[in-house]
Amino acid sequence: WRREQVVDWGFNVAIAAGLCAVLGGLASLAWLLGSAAGPGASVTLLADTMGSLLMQVRSQAMVMGTATLLLSTTLGAWLWAEGRMRW
Repeated sequence: WRREQVVDWGFNVAIAAGLCAVLGGLASLAWLLGSAAGPGASVTLLADTMGSLLMQVRSQAMVMGTATLLLSTTLGAWLWAEGRMRW
């Protein structure tokens, strides 16, 4: 189990590094939004950014929905043809 201990330590280090990266990213986002200037300006900037992102996603919703439907139909047909899916 000594080998597994090494893997466990490596996994724990990787998880800690990932958490540090996420926290650093959140801190960078807060700094970029100008939270030091005031929370009101940050909220307004964040709302404007989310609004523009929502408009971009909304304009692509039909394409994304069609692609998802085609992918799920293809996977369903493949599973059915392989005999893995029983109706």
